[in-house]
Amino acid sequence: MRCYEVKEVIGVSLCQISAMSDRERRAGRKRGAHDIYCEVRGGFGEDKDDSFTPDTRWVLLSELVKTIGPEKLTELNKFAKALKTTLTKAQQQLEEEEEEDE
Repeated sequence: MRCYEVKEVIGVSLCQISAMSDRERRAGRKRGAHDIYCEVRGGFGEDKDDSFTPDTRWVLLSELVKTIGPEKLTELNKFAKALKTTLTKAQQQLEEEEEEDE
C-alpha cells in the first residue's frame, strides 16, 4: 500500500540501515535524495481512489513526492522547520537533568 494522505510527519531517516551491507554500516556510504524515509501518520491505500487505511509507517520521500505531490507536503515542511528547535530543547533538558544528577 502507498501513502496518499499525510496527517503528520513524526520522524525522518536519511538512510534505511536494514538496506545497508555490513561494510556500509561500519564505514558509511554516500547518501542521496532517494535514501530519505519519513515516518508518516496518514492514509494508505492501493491507489488514490481507495478507501484510505489510517496507519503510521516509514515511507520513502521520493514516493511521497510522486503519490502526493510537493504542494501537499505541508506537514513535512512543518516537521522540518520544527526539528532543530525540538532537538535543541531536548538536548538542553537532558544536559540539565544530567547536571542535577551529579
